[in-house]
Amino acid sequence: MLNEQNVDLMKRIANEFGTEIVQMVAQKSLEKEEDGGMMTADGERRRKPGGVFMQLLSLEVSSEKLKPIFAANQKWKKENKKKKQKMSLNPDTGLPKEELLLK
Repeated sequence: MLNEQNVDLMKRIANEFGTEIVQMVAQKSLEKEEDGGMMTADGERRRKPGGVFMQLLSLEVSSEKLKPIFAANQKWKKENKKKKQKMSLNPDTGLPKEELLLK
């Protein structure tokens, strides 16, 4: 529906606020998209559908309730990035596998 790739974030939001508010905000997001979308704060580009959802959600719930969800998401992204980097290292040399292809 919104093509949001960050499924874990959406699950956290649904668990915290319930499916009713998520469905309502998702519907508003789709309507906003049909009306031409929403620009970023600096006006440089159009928000992606997931960004529209997050912006509209922030109008419905307090920022104090959103902060821990976004903090957990940032922590998860950081940990996931480290895992991906570790997986891409050659165990014999400790160098990234891509660097071995260049040599």
